[in-house]
Amino acid sequence: MRREDLIGRIGGDEFALLVRVPTIIEGQAFARDIHARLSSVLADTSYPVTCSMGALLIPPDASGNAAELMHAADLAMYCAKRGGKNAIEISRAGESKGEVDRQRLGEQREGFA
Repeated sequence: MRREDLIGRIGGDEFALLVRVPTIIEGQAFARDIHARLSSVLADTSYPVTCSMGALLIPPDASGNAAELMHAADLAMYCAKRGGKNAIEISRAGESKGEVDRQRLGEQREGFA
């Protein structure tokens, strides 16, 4: 975590993290890295806990207010849970799941994860 990153507890066992990243690709990598690290820490406990995570990549030109963006991130998290828990679902603000799956890997736009 960097000084400019924001983290907050939404409620219960849900947290939100807002991080500026230079590109969408780096946002995806960051989200996967955070998920892997959290999963590793949880696996080392004596409790049967997993980490289901929804990540929303928000390009600078994305529309929507904070509530709409949080709702989209929440939908991604529930998609990860439906996929079998201990998973991550990465979505992009303003795009459907199919559009996210068709993204070009070389896209280099600044965004948030």
